[in-house]
Amino acid sequence: MKYCADTTKTVAENINAVSYLQRLTEIIKSEGGTDDDCILFYADTHAINGDDLEKCTFSIRGLTELQSSMDIAVGLRNSETNAIEVLLVELKLKIRNTDSIEKRNMEAKVSGSSLHFNQAPIHEKYIFIFNNHFIQQAINRFRRINPPLGGNYVPATLEQLKDQYF
Repeated sequence: MKYCADTTKTVAENINAVSYLQRLTEIIKSEGGTDDDCILFYADTHAINGDDLEKCTFSIRGLTELQSSMDIAVGLRNSETNAIEVLLVELKLKIRNTDSIEKRNMEAKVSGSSLHFNQAPIHEKYIFIFNNHFIQQAINRFRRINPPLGGNYVPATLEQLKDQYF
């Protein structure tokens, strides 16, 4: 499955979140990414800003506090079967100490974001993006978390995200 601009837009329309579509490069920069990080993606690649979506919709859902949420949601489409899914991505580009990564926080982010995207299936893997300098530490930390996270929580770099899904 690969990124699909039309699927991303349709998912946003189905959940009344078109106003939360934003350039992917803008979201990356706002979460600590550099210009070098942003050149990996086309300037017109859009994603749903999960944090902004949560900030603006939590009171509508009758909640008194913000739920944790993933930073990015994009639509994926299988070119052979036309199946669609939503890919959830968390940007951890500012992190400098992987010991602060906790299972319950990651699970809460996935759970909080899942509440928004009930119109399309959510991709089986949840991607957590780390700076190139910290990816190996993040991989080791994910392995050491006990009880284990499971294979659907995936630490990756922006380059790996691009290669796999864009």
